[in-house]
Amino acid sequence: MFLISFSGAPDFNLSPAGDALALAAAVLWGGYSVVVKVISRFGYNIIQSTAKIFFYALIFIIPELFIFKSSWNFAAFSRPEVLGYILFLGVLASCVCFVTWNFSIKSIGASKTSVYIYLLPAVTVVFSLMFLDEKITLPVAFGMLLTVAGLIISQYGKTGADV
Repeated sequence: MFLISFSGAPDFNLSPAGDALALAAAVLWGGYSVVVKVISRFGYNIIQSTAKIFFYALIFIIPELFIFKSSWNFAAFSRPEVLGYILFLGVLASCVCFVTWNFSIKSIGASKTSVYIYLLPAVTVVFSLMFLDEKITLPVAFGMLLTVAGLIISQYGKTGADV
């Protein structure tokens, strides 16, 4: 993933604050996946449980508006492209993706589902080829090969209990 992510970067800089946030996000995502697995064992509907999780997330994020004194530009919501962005982020990037993730956890388990997230850099390269006309460099191709090979190796012949 390192080869794919940083192959075109002219300079490589580490950011301790950003790295700490990325690590915290990974830990929280793992926790979320385990919680969804536990919820799915109770037989709840995936869409209903995802909607309830989103509802509570919104409730807990509202205080941020007051703590950090966020400002809103309500006039921007009248522009069609802004509404399109909100619909894309709200419906596709959030709703559909979380429902799909939660369904995957219920179907194949949290551990196995989480392994497949490592395909994201390789999928990103494929989409950048198709839609952005980017070129594949040798480090990127090698990174994709290592990523897919690592996924196959990690899943080959695995048996046992899932989280």
